[in-house]
Amino acid sequence: MSGTVRFSVIMGVYNPAGRRLFEAVESIVRQTAADWELLLLDDGSAEGYRPLLRRAARMDGRIRLIREEEN
Repeated sequence: MSGTVRFSVIMGVYNPAGRRLFEAVESIVRQTAADWELLLLDDGSAEGYRPLLRRAARMDGRIRLIREEEN
C-alpha cells in the first residue's frame, strides 16, 4: 500500500459465501477515493473458507487479511 490511508473499512467475515464476499470486496475496490484500506477480519472461519479469503485479499494491494483462530 502506498501513500497515506485516509480511512479504513473493517469487514468482519465468518464462513463467507464466495460470491457475496467478492461482491462486497469489489464494491470497496470500485470506490472513487483511492486512499483507503480494507481490513478483512476472519473471525475463525473453517479451514475450507481460507482459500476464498486469501483470494479476496489479493484483489487489491490495499486489502489486508487478519485471521482470528476462533469465533
